[in-house]
Amino acid sequence: MGLGKTVQTLAYIASEKQSSPVLVVAPLVTLTNWQREIERFMKKE
Repeated sequence: MGLGKTVQTLAYIASEKQSSPVLVVAPLVTLTNWQREIERFMKKE
């Protein structure tokens, strides 16, 4: 917990520059964390 796994995964997804959707399989309790990290780190520029 708190080791940056979500952010590292988002960085990898962003570096791949895929145009197709990405499916994340994770426990339901982490959903709000994923949403928060996506909003924080994946802002469209």
